[in-house]
Amino acid sequence: MKKLFMIIPLVVLLCFALSCQQGEELAEEPVVDVEADTAGIRGMLDDWYAAYNTGDIDKIVSLYTEGAMIMGQDEPAKVGKEAILASFKQEMEQYDMQVDEGIVEDVRVSGDLGMARGIDIGTITPKEGGDPIKFNVRWVAIYERQTDGTWKTICEIWNNNIPPAASPEKE
Repeated sequence: MKKLFMIIPLVVLLCFALSCQQGEELAEEPVVDVEADTAGIRGMLDDWYAAYNTGDIDKIVSLYTEGAMIMGQDEPAKVGKEAILASFKQEMEQYDMQVDEGIVEDVRVSGDLGMARGIDIGTITPKEGGDPIKFNVRWVAIYERQTDGTWKTICEIWNNNIPPAASPEKE
């Protein structure tokens, strides 16, 4: 009988504890739509190419976060929107620049971060005359989802896409 008097309060306490948990709302899992996220990044890249090809520097810079960094080949990194603006402004004052073929090879998303990589093939023509310069660069960029759901660049790096040299045949 003593055991029964000890078990009954434990059962009541256990039932009370479990009933309290049932009233709590469970946090809903966030809805992940990878297809929509990758489409959002691809759309932002389309905007970047259009702005680049028309020389719309303000639009280009609007696609970067405040603390973004760009790292081009053989030059110091540009950190922050003001440095990025100054860099694009200097280039576009000296050259007409055109991406003839922007190839986005891969886009991936994980939560509020995304990445893409690709190849850009185009032409830079000096405004003061001279022969056009062809370019072929490969790039990787990291993006961050903004509070309004859009994507902006937080870091990008590029370098020349030079095919590997032919290796000498072994004899």
